[in-house]
Amino acid sequence: MGRTTGPSHDEAVVSVVDMTGAASTRHVLAANNMLLGTTNLIVLNLPPGWLLRNGIQRPDVDARRVVGRYCWATLGAAHYYLIPPGGPDRVDLWVRIRPRAKREPIGAPMTVGGHNGVYRLTESGRERRLVVEWTCKKSERFMEVESRGTVPLEPLLQALQGCQCHGP
Repeated sequence: MGRTTGPSHDEAVVSVVDMTGAASTRHVLAANNMLLGTTNLIVLNLPPGWLLRNGIQRPDVDARRVVGRYCWATLGAAHYYLIPPGGPDRVDLWVRIRPRAKREPIGAPMTVGGHNGVYRLTESGRERRLVVEWTCKKSERFMEVESRGTVPLEPLLQALQGCQCHGP
């Protein structure tokens, strides 16, 4: 497999305006490796004003595949912190990618990046948990995005519909 690079985690922060006129921010979540180059996890869409920070687990990719011009992780994980507007609260965000689902995803239906997916939004005490799962047939992989925090996660759920899991 030849070396394929795409947008890197450090360089890709793009403002996007949706059909309603609300601005959102897109972040390319990727792992960089001196030998392998850049391998993309997903392109994460965040609500207006939300910030993305590196978390406790740097992006780690164990398997990848080239789709079009970009290299996508088929087995990998990462942890990030999301800071909603007005902080100081933060949301833990985990991104997990596998070649296929270990089980049939359970949850309410939604569309993520043009694919059928599901989400689960639960509360336990003050903590809120949002899990979004979908399969991308084009890149042949299963994605799970999990977030936990004490702030309302509904704006994040809405923004996650705009995630990108494969190149054009």
